Amino acid sequence: MTQDEIAELVTEGSTLRAEIEVSNARLKEINAALIAQGSGKYADPDGNEANVIIPGPGVKPTQEDIDEVRQITGDDLFKKLFERVVSFKAVKSFAEVAKALLTPAKLRRVTELVTKESTPYVKWK
Repeated sequence: MTQDEIAELVTEGSTLRAEIEVSNARLKEINAALIAQGSGKYADPDGNEANVIIPGPGVKPTQEDIDEVRQITGDDLFKKLFERVVSFKAVKSFAEVAKALLTPAKLRRVTELVTKESTPYVKWK
């Protein structure tokens, strides 16, 4: 691909991105207007449909909320309302740390287990 062809793609991509931003802004306005009408299915004469869903409140407590609930309920009742979840995430410099700590065989196996393919993307300015 020539530099001119690449420049054309960048120009076209930038134009499309700007159009998408305008369309997304309008879509937000349309969504807000439909939500204001209440939950339900709305259609146009062509058969296009918009389904407005207004979900009920979800249970998503912050750590401060959880701490307060624990004080209110006491440990026994608290453990019936909440379950303990422990998770792990890789350290920031996982590859370097693993290389320093593991034997080559273990490093290869651990790397195979935790490494996932990434999807290429373009960041526009």
